[in-house]
Amino acid sequence: MRICGLTKSYNGIPVFRDLSLDFSDGGTYCLTAPSGAGKTTLFRIILGLEEPDSGTVSGLAGKRLTAVFQEDRLLEGYTALKNLRFVSGNRFSDDELNGLLLRLLPPDALKKRVSAFSGGMRRRVEILRALIAPSDAILMDEPFSGLDPETKRAAADLIRELAKGRLLIVATHSAEDAGLLGAATVRLDPLPA
Repeated sequence: MRICGLTKSYNGIPVFRDLSLDFSDGGTYCLTAPSGAGKTTLFRIILGLEEPDSGTVSGLAGKRLTAVFQEDRLLEGYTALKNLRFVSGNRFSDDELNGLLLRLLPPDALKKRVSAFSGGMRRRVEILRALIAPSDAILMDEPFSGLDPETKRAAADLIRELAKGRLLIVATHSAEDAGLLGAATVRLDPLPA
């Protein structure tokens, strides 16, 4: 995927200007930047949810994308298993999906609707859902927010395992996330005020 000369402004205030980046198929990247530097906006443009003012994103024709957004996108009235089943079709058995969930959630959580989950538990389901959906590329916007260090390591292990062979771009504030994911670091510097 190639980002060439991308510029985006809101109400005349630029988020980024003439941004160019290259990402290799199957590569793992951590996009690091402070808040407000445009990580989420860049993801929204890549996903086709927003249009840039100028510039192009190429190399995505025919590719399927999945994402973890900063805000929850779970199906509230369903269990974690049903949330995963919604995107996985018949690619995994219930036992396989429950096995993945148990790597990130306590056993009693499997019986509950996700509406009863804490923010960190919801985040773990979001991560798994993006990983098991059929896709060629995965974008994760601050996937580890709300996770304690032990759960963060478990989630990173699962991401490395299940995203293998697909393009993975993780937006983060934390430089240590690149080490956990075995990722190349791409720094997105904020524009000067």
